[in-house]
Amino acid sequence: MRYRRPIAGGLLVAALSGAWVWAHTPPTPRHVIVISIDTLRADQVGAYGNPVVTTPAIDALAAESVRFAWDIAAVPSTLAGHTSMFTGNAPHTHGVPQNDHLVNPDNVMLAEILRDAGFDTAAFLGAMPLGSPSGFTQGFTKVDDRFTLIRRQDHVEQTMRPADAVTDAVLGWLDTRDAAAPMFLFVHYYDVHAPYRPPEPYRSMYHPTVPDEDAGSSNHIQRTRMMIRNHDPAAKAHEDSLVALYQGGVSWVDAQVGRLLDGLRTRGVLDDAVVILTSDHGEAFGAHEELWDHGETVYDDTVHVPLIVRLPGGWHGGAVASGLVSSVDLFPSVLELVGVSGPAVEGRSWLGQVRGDLIPAGRPNVFAEGSKPHIPDGQPWFNDATQKLNRTDTWAFIQTPRAKLSALYALDVDPGESNDVAAQHPDVADGLHRELTAWRLSAKPLPSQPTTDERVRAELATLGYQDGAPPSDPSNSSTDSDD
Repeated sequence: MRYRRPIAGGLLVAALSGAWVWAHTPPTPRHVIVISIDTLRADQVGAYGNPVVTTPAIDALAAESVRFAWDIAAVPSTLAGHTSMFTGNAPHTHGVPQNDHLVNPDNVMLAEILRDAGFDTAAFLGAMPLGSPSGFTQGFTKVDDRFTLIRRQDHVEQTMRPADAVTDAVLGWLDTRDAAAPMFLFVHYYDVHAPYRPPEPYRSMYHPTVPDEDAGSSNHIQRTRMMIRNHDPAAKAHEDSLVALYQGGVSWVDAQVGRLLDGLRTRGVLDDAVVILTSDHGEAFGAHEELWDHGETVYDDTVHVPLIVRLPGGWHGGAVASGLVSSVDLFPSVLELVGVSGPAVEGRSWLGQVRGDLIPAGRPNVFAEGSKPHIPDGQPWFNDATQKLNRTDTWAFIQTPRAKLSALYALDVDPGESNDVAAQHPDVADGLHRELTAWRLSAKPLPSQPTTDERVRAELATLGYQDGAPPSDPSNSSTDSDD
């Protein structure tokens, strides 16, 4: 039976095994505000230690928040990633494999539960993958997905909405809504995503010279990939250019986050809200086999994302939660914060870390899965052949079933995941492999069908998504049947 109606209740203040009781309880928020900056790597934010990128708004928010050091995205893909956050389940449960598929209506979304509990629910979206046709917006009573057909300088038309327009729309809506009602507000910014085309002064902010007209375009990204693969000595300069433009996009969106937070503060909303800033996934630069893209690999490049949680009044502001968490944990955590019950999910509440409790200190491990390439292979679910991750605080075990490859990385000495140490630590590799295999085989996905709307498919293509295309190499469909 599908869960439908939540039951309001108090925050959890129970004991674990009867031995102790939570020492602290955060204020119960009236409002829930989730800000998602699409494609934002954690290591490209000042609050996460980046010495170059200027992110004053996010850094100031982090100073008033609990910052999670290690939030791992369930899947490096926009629709699947956000669906994971808002259902509390991995793709192999909620069923969305990629951006051109549909969210099964039998999924119970966070917006549905909060709507039924009396919250105004509003979504302001930056790009088509999350638009109404996808089914992602179920439960939102207000959906603003008015995208613009933008003709870029590289002559490609792209359907999205710039970050300043998203912020304008949110602030305008706040001035018209009933201020007495609690709200769940979801704000999605897309401008960090490729192609990297931030406006000035951000376009040249991290460049020694103003980049040329084509820099950051899809064509430029593709040329850079080819240069890296061909070991062209000029590749480094092109990579540096792309990094600078990506970072310019981060600072551009940070400025809009600042406008949004200022608007929430001046309207008296901020201190009555829990504000969660995060991302659906990161971006591969040039360190691993996936170059300047995301979806195929599950290294930290594409799955380590920021998670910053500001509680009412800035409670516990400046604290750092060092335990491992997953993006699927957002769903149960929000429900526990506001005292509303929900269905059983794969996610686990991180409220214990927010409270500063020593127990629980975080997950012992998290799993993640890729969304490319899309190979129906008769295995437990459509994306079974994609790359998979079993990650602990100190180890990352990555498996690529279609290539019959796996690797183990010792994160304490090799944070860049460049040296496979499985041969030196066979017991660790075998244990993580067994756990990952059991997780893979537990897949029970809801059905998810590709969209048949040709307009939506065409607009997704303008954003660089070629989801659903068959692999060019038939050998990619091989799967290690022992796993």
